[in-house]
Amino acid sequence: LKLRQLEQIVVLQGSTPCAESSSWNSMSKYREYKKLEQCVQGLTEYGAALSTFLDSLTSKSSSWHRVWDNLQACKNALSCRLCRRDEMTHGHRTLSLICEAEEKWDVWSHPCHKELLKALEARGCAPHLDGCSCNISDLRFTQESHGEVFGHGAHAGHDIDFLVAELQAGRILLSDTSMVIHAVRFHGSVRALNNRHSVALVRYQNEQSGPLSCTVRIWPLVHRMKLDDGSRQRVVDKFLYASDSHTGGRSIRGRSPSRERSSSSTRVREVVAVHISNIDFEVTDEELRSHILGRGHQNIAEVCIKRRTTGKNAGRSQGNALVTFHCAEDAQRLASDGLPKLRGRDLAIQLDTVTRAVCDTASGESTGGLRCKGCMTVCCQLMDLYLVEGVRLPGPGYAPQTNTAYYCTCSVKDARGCLFEEHPQHKNFMVATCEQCRADLGNVQVTSICMEGDWTLLLGEMAMCFKCQNVYLELPDCHEELLDVKQWSLLYSALGGGDFRMSTVTMQTVAPKLRSALSSNVVSDNSNRNMRLVPRSRPGERL
Repeated sequence: LKLRQLEQIVVLQGSTPCAESSSWNSMSKYREYKKLEQCVQGLTEYGAALSTFLDSLTSKSSSWHRVWDNLQACKNALSCRLCRRDEMTHGHRTLSLICEAEEKWDVWSHPCHKELLKALEARGCAPHLDGCSCNISDLRFTQESHGEVFGHGAHAGHDIDFLVAELQAGRILLSDTSMVIHAVRFHGSVRALNNRHSVALVRYQNEQSGPLSCTVRIWPLVHRMKLDDGSRQRVVDKFLYASDSHTGGRSIRGRSPSRERSSSSTRVREVVAVHISNIDFEVTDEELRSHILGRGHQNIAEVCIKRRTTGKNAGRSQGNALVTFHCAEDAQRLASDGLPKLRGRDLAIQLDTVTRAVCDTASGESTGGLRCKGCMTVCCQLMDLYLVEGVRLPGPGYAPQTNTAYYCTCSVKDARGCLFEEHPQHKNFMVATCEQCRADLGNVQVTSICMEGDWTLLLGEMAMCFKCQNVYLELPDCHEELLDVKQWSLLYSALGGGDFRMSTVTMQTVAPKLRSALSSNVVSDNSNRNMRLVPRSRPGERL
């Protein structure tokens, strides 16, 4: 219906609009909505293909030829690169697991097959009532404008300002069931379906100093699935009807009888960083802020010049700064436009490494892997790697009181480009070196001795354990940067949740942790000491 309305407007206003005319805006809206409709149609067809695939997997009468054909149909169902990335790296990661199952088709013991079956079952069901945690700054609106008064639900008859005041007074909590946001995942962002509650949350967040989280139920765009919020609307219909935002969901305009409120706009405060280097050591935070504002750049959240924290030069500038913005467009404009000289020095400006990696438009089609730092040779695919909490064996660094160790491990047969030799000191060990550059990649240990549980069944009697000092992690959804981890225990604790398969690690999950305190030795932030991103300086094969 909305598509037909836009078509009629375009026809009535003329077929050859100029860029300044309202007809041009209508044509642009028509094209955007047409593209959105095509993507949603593709996602519903993908959901139907997944359902057929699940039926063939669980049916006793299905032949493996039919299962294989259904797998290929699912793999090729989505044509939009951004939609494919969503299904590869977010949520249940069904497309990623399908690619893994295709590659491990003859290895039925590989865990990707069981994980795929569980993901297929969960992908076609309504999200759990408990939902999941989401930073309010990551929410995006679907509508271009909103009303101020709630029409139904727990807050019916009240306006948005009332709900914000209740949140500030603590009479309503972010964890209350009435504050759950119903949303869909679309093109890398969480698009809210109940926009008024989202506006209340964003307004509340914008008045706080630190980041806040809310509860989100992310619905799949599946044909005939209905919301259980009392409206009984189909998820697909609700999303299509509500989607008319032309700011990527970053802002929304109020519709109110009050002229003052109707002209207001609620904007999500993003935290996007720009790195500035070659700064004179005498420059202060305020001077740098004034220099940036003087060039017309707005929405600055914070200007922080890095300073030494220890030694006789504690407090002295390190000559570089991190400037955070509330708007991604403003940060990217500063990085592209640059700044004039400050105190006679040319300033080097670029998007912060973490921000640049998150903004990377990689489709996530690769499976990711582990690379040797010396020659960038692929050592193992992420789908075959595990991060496991185990037992530290007697030797250097052994402490009986805290003998916990963390292993990035795989089966010996899954290790690539490795040479294995006898360990000079331990009979139960073997040393693994890189075939190309002879770097020390780690060692092979007896699985039952260093790991507790059923890892012997999964990895075999001997397991390859990689040293974090000599390898990089290549994440599937980031083309330009590699992840460098100082200790496996830091990555284990940062992501939480116990032992996991490394293919579940994506840039989207790692990025929020890269500036958080990961150990007691780091006071303010990660500071590139424990986990950092490094540029892909040498070309190498994509996995």
